[in-house]
Amino acid sequence: MKSRMIRTLAGTALVWMAVPVAAQRQTIPSPHDRRQALQELGLSPGQRRLLVQLRRSRHREQMQIAPLIRARRQELAELYRAYPLDEGKASELIQQIAQLEAQRLRMQLQNQVELRRILTREQFTRFTQMVEPPPHPAPPLPARATGP
Repeated sequence: MKSRMIRTLAGTALVWMAVPVAAQRQTIPSPHDRRQALQELGLSPGQRRLLVQLRRSRHREQMQIAPLIRARRQELAELYRAYPLDEGKASELIQQIAQLEAQRLRMQLQNQVELRRILTREQFTRFTQMVEPPPHPAPPLPARATGP
């Protein structure tokens, strides 16, 4: 249960701190679960305040750019379904998507910089351990056919 709570916290935290996409698939924890997990990091009141401010501002920015990326990708998908293909329009959409994705990556970098300004090295290490998804076991190798 504790492990699930931490993974759930990771999903929320990662949305605003933009860590690996796999962790963003988690459900949103309750405010109580978030508080409990943040307590485990031993944050000062000032750190908590700064993290809340970071989360709010970054969440707002991410929520503005995400729909734009989805819309451009949808337009591109619609172009790809058409015959004949409008290659110029497709190239234009690809450029727009690339620019939006680059903007999102720059925001993620800034999130990481800010996170390191707020947390101590030890807190950051613990936080990283909390939000890393558990390792997936390697899939079994297919059985080798024995032949004549």
